[in-house]
Amino acid sequence: MNLVAGIAMAIVAVLLVVAYDTCAVNSCNYEGFNLGWFIAMLAPPAVLIAGAVVTIVRLRRRRRAFWVPLIALAGAALFFFGGAQLVFLSVPGAGF
Repeated sequence: MNLVAGIAMAIVAVLLVVAYDTCAVNSCNYEGFNLGWFIAMLAPPAVLIAGAVVTIVRLRRRRRAFWVPLIALAGAALFFFGGAQLVFLSVPGAGF
């Protein structure tokens, strides 16, 4: 489940570049756009991979680990939507 969600978030993050098309000359905050795009692109897979590693470690130690993938998925979604919101705030006229 987390693998599918991570792949879906990465594909949609690649498509966030389309928001750049609405920029006129010097009307966008390019630093905010780039930062938001990199956050939306790189942070969710990193969070999901870290969640998988923690889950495996907890299972090897015979501890409960059902909650770790859920928290990782929620964290990945927060990073994705936070980065996307930063992209849309950097481009005038774009948004959710």
